[in-house]
Amino acid sequence: MEQRDCAECNKPLPRSQYSKNQWRKGPGGRCSNCVNSGSNNQKVNNDGNHLKQIQQQRKQYSGPPTPLSLDPRPQMDVPGFEGALTVCTDWPQTRKGEPPAAQSAVFMPLLACVIGPVEGHCNAEQLEVAQQWWALALPAWPRWVESLRQAGVAAQREQLIKAAKGHPNPLIHNAKGHGTIPHFKGKMQVDALEKDPMVALEVYACVTCLYSQAALAATPSENDQ
Repeated sequence: MEQRDCAECNKPLPRSQYSKNQWRKGPGGRCSNCVNSGSNNQKVNNDGNHLKQIQQQRKQYSGPPTPLSLDPRPQMDVPGFEGALTVCTDWPQTRKGEPPAAQSAVFMPLLACVIGPVEGHCNAEQLEVAQQWWALALPAWPRWVESLRQAGVAAQREQLIKAAKGHPNPLIHNAKGHGTIPHFKGKMQVDALEKDPMVALEVYACVTCLYSQAALAATPSENDQ
């Protein structure tokens, strides 16, 4: 069943829980319950349960950190960006072999590297390691970070953090003990990435390629035809 994270409550919900208009908004769409409730950020921030949730989010993982490899990773060209963009070929694939409805696993660490350390979530050392790890998976990562900083995304730091809700994202995909980043609303993630349209285009293309490698490998190239 097709589902997507609501941009307000961040719950993964089936398409039936969205109006047609909200579903067409993609990652920025809100579920019918959130739309009908008419809640706003001020009410949420003043709610005792929400404050308790935020405190729970900031409890850092205390177990042993997931082992990391910073060795070079095999790469493939991104279709349409041959010679300019590559992605690693050992990325965990989804069952359907296509990108998930929400791509916070990639978007959030990228924005974390842009805005810098966040108290209770990640420090400068963890961000440095995360940047190295992601650059091995997506070599354009450092360039994206610098471009988004120049586009003014770092200046939105306080706004992004203040509006964060839901479960934090790990700085490194599927890794514990290496820092987290508060979960920014889906629409705010997209808006931040699209501060630099070219970066957004490249990120979207790379994410699609990461999760669609089996399908791409099965598609005959022009040279094979």
